[in-house]
Amino acid sequence: MLKMIIADDERAIRDSIHSAVDWRSMGIDVVGLARNGSEAYEMIVDEGPDIVLTDICMPGFSGLQLIAKLAETSPDTRFIVLSGFSDFEYAREAMRYGVRHYLLKPCSHAQVVEAVEAVRTSCIQAQQVAEERRQLALLQRSLLRQEDADEQKRPVDEMILYVRNHISNPSLSLKWLAENVLFMNADYLGKQFTKTTGEKFSAFLNRTRIECAMEILASQREGYIYNIAELVGLGTVRSISATCSRRRPEKRPRNTWNSCQDPDLLTGMNNMVNTLLFCT
Repeated sequence: MLKMIIADDERAIRDSIHSAVDWRSMGIDVVGLARNGSEAYEMIVDEGPDIVLTDICMPGFSGLQLIAKLAETSPDTRFIVLSGFSDFEYAREAMRYGVRHYLLKPCSHAQVVEAVEAVRTSCIQAQQVAEERRQLALLQRSLLRQEDADEQKRPVDEMILYVRNHISNPSLSLKWLAENVLFMNADYLGKQFTKTTGEKFSAFLNRTRIECAMEILASQREGYIYNIAELVGLGTVRSISATCSRRRPEKRPRNTWNSCQDPDLLTGMNNMVNTLLFCT
């Protein structure tokens, strides 16, 4: 529903325009009837109408002065001018402020309705354009936020992918990746990694190594535990043996690698997990 104010110093004209037309059926709510320019100005400031139907000559200040006064503060308000003067200077002055409808008194109700309907259509179109621009601005801000989020997430994705593709590298660490792969600040990467994944990089690295080791352990028919440890980047045979000297590497018998239901295999897998945990 659009809002309209009628301003005319002649009561008969004000009341006639207001009551002779079913404005609400046109989607218009008449929110004020002003007796002079000053009263009209106060109503416009308070109500913020979409349409103002105003006389040219009124006490206080004229319709043209009213339009000029509101040109900057209420640029979206559209004016329809009623005038008893046919002087072109009045019409030209009104058009200078964007007025497109200048009605000469006496005019019929049909002429008033036609002018108001044209302005109503213009208002609706302008509102639609404004809404489309607002939605576009919201979309652009959303895309910018998404781009920022993607930009922050990009190095984290690269870290995860690099670790999974180079799990056998014993040098892998947050500092090593920052200096040799991503060339970024290690503290920043660590914070972004935790923010994005919910876990510290060191925890992710250890978990990934253990998961890879368990996959190898479950898939191989035979092998040494310390060899598997080397495959997942937990160090050389010598360092593993030194670090885990309390546990002697043992070769799994061929017949114990056939099924995860085998008690010996389950024991071996448990020993593998314990060995890996002692070495991290």
